[in-house]
Amino acid sequence: MVASLDTRGIVTELSAAPASELGVLLGERAGPGLRRAVMAVVEEPTSLLATVLMDLPIAGALSSYARLQAGRWAGKPPATLVDEERTRAFVDSCAGWADDGPVVTAVRAGTYTQPAAPAPVPVEDLSGWHDLGDLPVGWIQRRRRIDVARGDGSVTVDAAFRDTWSAPDGVHAALHEWELRIDVDGTHDDATVTRVVATPRSLPFDVCPTVGANVDRLIGTRIADLRSRTRDQLGGPDGCTHLNDLLAAVPSAVAAAVARPRASA
Repeated sequence: MVASLDTRGIVTELSAAPASELGVLLGERAGPGLRRAVMAVVEEPTSLLATVLMDLPIAGALSSYARLQAGRWAGKPPATLVDEERTRAFVDSCAGWADDGPVVTAVRAGTYTQPAAPAPVPVEDLSGWHDLGDLPVGWIQRRRRIDVARGDGSVTVDAAFRDTWSAPDGVHAALHEWELRIDVDGTHDDATVTRVVATPRSLPFDVCPTVGANVDRLIGTRIADLRSRTRDQLGGPDGCTHLNDLLAAVPSAVAAAVARPRASA
């Protein structure tokens, strides 16, 4: 999928391969409301096309973070980068932006200060990842990994993601990072989640890691319903939009793994 957004987050260009009829999404804002429009376009909510289209709201959100980081690097006062008008759309979207939380309260009082600088991305072995080339200065890149292991009548999912921002000094900083492990009993339509563990890594606000404890609410969920259940149970200030995005991508990966014939010994 290739998409272009204007400075307001409106989808101005959109294409996918294999080709799909996506014109109805042009003019839509790449925000939470886009997910409903996507569901009207795709035939199957766990399809791969649905999964990549669901990344459009992520792109809209990350572009805002890129502008914040660029302004911060340029030495602009926090109040000029994060004010009440600009943050209104984020209020109650997650724990970090809870209406009665410390961040929103400080923004309204005019006392907001930027959180600590994000941690540099550690040197790591990237074998197994696609070579995407160097990350240009000022860009943000989300890397996502979802590994699915099939057992006898069960599935284990090990997943993670990281949002990396390329600073002008060449340092790559980790803005958001979660790791996720899910155990699933069954391999068909009635397969259900029996265990969920969300481990926070690099996150912007002190309150962000606390939502990891809430993923227990997903135990007992049919894997086919994980996306909607996540929205119902972990939407708003009880969750993290980025962790929820990772959870929402899991059903497609599980469906693909279960459908693939196991290699014979």
